[in-house]
Amino acid sequence: MFQIEAQYLGVPTIASRVGGIPETILHEETGLMVEPGKVRAWADAICWVLQHPTEAKQMAESGKAFVTAKFSMERNTADLIKLIQA
Repeated sequence: MFQIEAQYLGVPTIASRVGGIPETILHEETGLMVEPGKVRAWADAICWVLQHPTEAKQMAESGKAFVTAKFSMERNTADLIKLIQA
């Protein structure tokens, strides 16, 4: 869940493809996804972010917009009402 907070704060986000995380990050659009346990992939992703600050910032801005739209109070409330009414 911390990746959502990081994205909301506009931080370039790297996360593993586990649990519900893939629902919160669009690889190379709103953040970077790496396979769990792949240390080299994590290192490569961190290096990429550090070496590409402009692209990382753009990805972070897209991540903020994505989670703001997908997980806003308004969106969650509307989705909950749809479930209740179904």
